[in-house]
Amino acid sequence: MSLALSSHHLFIKDIAGIHVLDLSSISRLLGLLNIHVEPALRIHHHRIFHLLKARILSHSAIHTKFAMAYALAGTQRIHTRYPTRAELIKVAWTWDETARLYSITYAFVGTIAARLWDRTDDNELDEMEILVTPETLANEGAILSNIQIRNPTIFVKEVETDRMFITVDGQRVIPMTFIATNTESYPSQLIPPVETQFRRPCHGTLPANVRFMALDYVRPEYRRCIPYVNFRDLLRQRLLRFVPNVEDEQVQTRNRHDIQDIIIFLRGSAVDQDNAFPVGVACVLHPTIRLWLDFASENFVPPTAEMFAEFNRLIGAPG
Repeated sequence: MSLALSSHHLFIKDIAGIHVLDLSSISRLLGLLNIHVEPALRIHHHRIFHLLKARILSHSAIHTKFAMAYALAGTQRIHTRYPTRAELIKVAWTWDETARLYSITYAFVGTIAARLWDRTDDNELDEMEILVTPETLANEGAILSNIQIRNPTIFVKEVETDRMFITVDGQRVIPMTFIATNTESYPSQLIPPVETQFRRPCHGTLPANVRFMALDYVRPEYRRCIPYVNFRDLLRQRLLRFVPNVEDEQVQTRNRHDIQDIIIFLRGSAVDQDNAFPVGVACVLHPTIRLWLDFASENFVPPTAEMFAEFNRLIGAPG
């Protein structure tokens, strides 16, 4: 077993996996282990770490005990639909840290990718969409279940739906949706840029479809780059799932929600200078774009010259 400490998390690694505890969890862990800490000492995280180290190393069952204590707590969770940018950065950093610890290949997609890039607090966030390899979801998502069990204060699972949530703070959470590559109109695999450490021989000469954006965290130790699928492919996915003239209220709501995503993906694609779509893809998207432009106008989002220019660059004038 090994332990490590950052400014806000304690990392415990043993044969069962890696357990990530935030400061609130550490405080409860102290109670479970019957370790008394004077109030004046509680702000000195490294001194608490040394107190914990000897006790944890001699307590082989503490991980199970600690996880069960939280699983049985039954705390009500509140889905926050308008997290601030600082909160988005926090949860993005938390997931990226977890993915690195568990060697999960992923990229952010959907609204969270749009909001993180656009630096806006205006767009509602229904869920945190994450594209992963099929291996991550194998065996009924065993890897993700283990992550949640080992980190019960950071990740919460809803018993009725088996859905996973990430904690923003206290009782406020954001739903997480894990999507396998080559499904729901997403790319068949995640291919990082040649110049990054994530590029592997198996990627060969395939063009990259993953980019990285910097998290502008206020604390220097939390600053890092996180992966997202290039905006051209995210634009394609949102356009392909657009359903015009539908009566289903849930689909109507999704269509309206996707308007801002599509606008941001268009802008991001222009900034990143993503390559144009292949001719076959462009032919498929052409009629959808015409219908989508009408739909956006009907919802008080008239197309701009910039939008037309980027559509024209990527797939030809929608006409």
